[in-house]
Amino acid sequence: MAFVAVGTSGVTRRQGPVCTATSAPAARKKEREMGSAVRQLYVRTPLVYSDEISAIAGRDVLLKMENIQPSGSFKIRGIGHLCLKAKSGGTKRFVSSSGGNAGAAVAYAGKTLGVQVVVCIPSTTPEFMRERLERLGAEVVVEGDAWSKADKLAREMSKQADSTYVSPFDHADIWEGHSTMIDEIKEDLNGVVPSAITLSVGGGGLLLGVCRGLEKNDWLGVTTIAAETEGAASFAATFNAKELVDIGDITSVAKSLGASCVSESVLPWFNRVPLRSMVVSDKQAVEACGKFAVDHRYLVEAACGATLAIGYDNLLEDIPSGGPVVLIVCGGNMATPGMLAKWAKQTGAEWSDFAYSSIGMKFNCYTTKGSVCFCVMQGPHGHSAACRAVITLKVDRTACSHHLAWPSQSAYARKPSGNNEQKYNNDDDADPVLTVGSRNLAL
Repeated sequence: MAFVAVGTSGVTRRQGPVCTATSAPAARKKEREMGSAVRQLYVRTPLVYSDEISAIAGRDVLLKMENIQPSGSFKIRGIGHLCLKAKSGGTKRFVSSSGGNAGAAVAYAGKTLGVQVVVCIPSTTPEFMRERLERLGAEVVVEGDAWSKADKLAREMSKQADSTYVSPFDHADIWEGHSTMIDEIKEDLNGVVPSAITLSVGGGGLLLGVCRGLEKNDWLGVTTIAAETEGAASFAATFNAKELVDIGDITSVAKSLGASCVSESVLPWFNRVPLRSMVVSDKQAVEACGKFAVDHRYLVEAACGATLAIGYDNLLEDIPSGGPVVLIVCGGNMATPGMLAKWAKQTGAEWSDFAYSSIGMKFNCYTTKGSVCFCVMQGPHGHSAACRAVITLKVDRTACSHHLAWPSQSAYARKPSGNNEQKYNNDDDADPVLTVGSRNLAL
């Protein structure tokens, strides 16, 4: 099946499978009906084909890029919808409790709609997020060392006149707003039904929005994968027990998944959609963030890395074949280069800054005049989308004399011009090392 990648302004083509774009008239009509403020609050995000993750998984993997929303995450869809309705009802102040994506969404919605915002945050919130909320015009109140304590204060403050409490995840209007991303995915896929949709779960707001969207679009048979990290797996605990479970303290670096108990509204969906719970380690999540930054040039937080790890660690093997797998790239407010480096140190996470080296590529190499190595990379599973790259690298000649296969059998090999080509033999068990700048990369 041939696909193309879909963007906010038409079709963006990448070699390999992706999804067919439509004019999305229904989405535009809905936006007009809901008012121009909605278009300011959230945008239609692209559905992008991932060559790298598809190569690992041996199947088509698409990325719903919610990290590029104006507020930095998917949260603005649902929270924006709730805030818009609250303002229409006469609210003069939004009160919320999150130092992460939800707080940023409320602050952004308040600024856009001209409504006062108070965000209660725990003391563990990074200073840069406090400053970001204040730059968006929110009043920031620090309360306790855990989200539950900040949330308790927010609920109390919202009892004042003309105030509305804005939950980070637990409200029907929020779920309805989040469901619009499934509307977009269906329009973009143009008749193709995905095999699975994978998302990160904290309190359950995104999951409930996705389930609502699947229901609206007659996709209740689509497998939904709920990803979490160890130490923040409140959904997994509830899913396994089939009743609400509070896991207590959050010990994961994925602080955006910091709800110790999911919304009770997730329970009815256990029997309505094919749900799966997957828990990854902090190391897997952080490594996925690093690989994603290299492969796709976006910095996302560890909570989002839980979803990306499902793809990068190829945990999709038992998902039914058929349509593509969609990974929701939920956001990146709680991520900076320094934080990613800190998480890597804490968890022992590692990845290569050389994009294709981390996805199981086979290098077929030969040189011209002994100084330049022409490499043709062949991906796992014979996946054509990952087999198109031809790159030029500096080579350590001594190390390069081992295990560099002559690429004449590769359909993607391109022999360099010139008369001084030299073939290297596979007559030694040592591994080659490519020197890229000052870095040595073992193959």
